[in-house]
Amino acid sequence: MDFARILISGTINHLSEIDSLIKKHLTGRWEFERVNKVSVAILRMSVFALLYQKDTSASIIIDEAIGISKEFGTDDSFKFINAVLDTIRKEIESE
Repeated sequence: MDFARILISGTINHLSEIDSLIKKHLTGRWEFERVNKVSVAILRMSVFALLYQKDTSASIIIDEAIGISKEFGTDDSFKFINAVLDTIRKEIESE
């Protein structure tokens, strides 16, 4: 429960920063407002984890996001989520 609480409250507290980063990494054909709400929620929590939970490896965070999207998202949402998170991961690691 503590982990979930930290993840949710941290995501909410950093929402504008997280959304800005997601929007920056959407490909030209995707508009943030049109992305499936489940995918947005998965992306938001995953980006929070990538930014602020440095004790968890980025590959684990992305793998978990893909798994969640396969179970709860649309048919191909896991591909989209993987692509967005991977570009964000690369940017974070290069800083």
